[in-house]
Amino acid sequence: MFYGAYLFLTPMNKLINTIKLKIEEQQTIVQEDRILVCVSGGPDSVFLLHFLMQIKEAYNLKLFVAHINHLLRGKHALKDAEFTRSLSEKYQLRFITGKAETTKFAIENKLSLEDAARRLRREFFLKTALRYRINKIALAHTKDDQVETILMRILRGTGIKGLCAMQPVSKLGPKLLIRPLLCIKKQEIIEYLKENNFKARLDASNLKTDFFRNKVRLQIIPFLKKFSLKFEDNLCRLSLQAIDLNEFLDYSVDNIFADLVVEQNKNKVKIKRDAFLSLKPALSNQLIRKIILDLKYNLKNIDFKHIQIIKKFSRQYANQTKTIQLPQGIFVRNHQQFIYFFKRLPIAKVKNNLIVKKINFNQESDTVVLNYSFSISSFESNLKVKLKKHSAYLEYFDLDKIKMPLLIRGKKLGDIFRPLGLKGSKKLKKFFIDQKISIDLRDSVPLVISGKEIIWVVGLRISEDYKVTLKTKRILKVQAKKMAKA
Repeated sequence: MFYGAYLFLTPMNKLINTIKLKIEEQQTIVQEDRILVCVSGGPDSVFLLHFLMQIKEAYNLKLFVAHINHLLRGKHALKDAEFTRSLSEKYQLRFITGKAETTKFAIENKLSLEDAARRLRREFFLKTALRYRINKIALAHTKDDQVETILMRILRGTGIKGLCAMQPVSKLGPKLLIRPLLCIKKQEIIEYLKENNFKARLDASNLKTDFFRNKVRLQIIPFLKKFSLKFEDNLCRLSLQAIDLNEFLDYSVDNIFADLVVEQNKNKVKIKRDAFLSLKPALSNQLIRKIILDLKYNLKNIDFKHIQIIKKFSRQYANQTKTIQLPQGIFVRNHQQFIYFFKRLPIAKVKNNLIVKKINFNQESDTVVLNYSFSISSFESNLKVKLKKHSAYLEYFDLDKIKMPLLIRGKKLGDIFRPLGLKGSKKLKKFFIDQKISIDLRDSVPLVISGKEIIWVVGLRISEDYKVTLKTKRILKVQAKKMAKA
């Protein structure tokens, strides 16, 4: 009886019911969900909010509206925020807004504006969800967005997992991301809003080809449609098949995992090498992904190339003990008949995220600071004696300018440093940026401190104020030694 009635629905009501049926099928939304609705003010997010308001009472939902200004579009962005605020007030929903310095963040982290905006947006949504005890974050991605995402990944290089693209339900930290509109097209939304006299903001930047996604949407997809009008449907069907295949591979790996693994804890996975090398390529690839996910919880910067390197390494050095390092601190070691996967152990931190260790003459640090041990010694300056310096981890200083004992610590907010050869001082953060030291590595760089001043950023530069000169009478030698890790 329901399906008979469905045939007589208007196109607009049919659209709403299509989404409702998909939600019930995928369990995207359940009773008493607390949902953060991410609204930019554009047609898709306005429709999403309208749809959720329609089902709010039936599902007993608690809705919140979030909007972020990326500070990229001046007065237009302010109008977007005001429009979204008014919409929230109309529906009597709590409105949470935020701002993000996207351009600055992109420059500091060497990201495209697209990637920077996405990271900042997700960070804001997650913080908001945590603050208001929200369990789901609703995004307004449509079938069009899905097609763009799949095509972008193909063009950049992807595998089966990448072809799965966006899921109706996925995780963002401890919260769930939901995408209820993946089953409908943007044009259907435009027609619905027009038919029901709903207003929405239009972002003119979406019509520019400055961003990769816009180029795909405005140039590549229209071109491909010339060869097949069903191109978008075919691509989405390919994605669904990839999801099925990926689930099957996960299931298969779970079944063989116990037989392959000899030892496993949060820092290490030890597997049988011969059994691993006998697996079919698809299974061995998936097994490696699972192991790295178990250790690091994500596959960031790990791609097909790295998986092939691991497999080649395991075959090539089958009878030797060798270790290779992958991105994100993952190490792989061949030893006897086993392959070990392990992650870099986190640095112990105390006193507001700082380890502070004092060190004096002819004393080697009995505590490793940021994975380095330090030793110091002194001698009289002699112009006839050449200072031997064979590495970036051995430096000499004017001892009479030094306040003993030295302190060894990691960076802290507000650190200032006068690098050798520079007339003035600069913030340590700026120095790291100039030296192209990525954010994830900066916490692991030890600093040698005299009094309250940085005299050496270990491995990079000493201070201009403490260098050895012709007037130096006594010389301080400081050597850092990086500790080997198991």
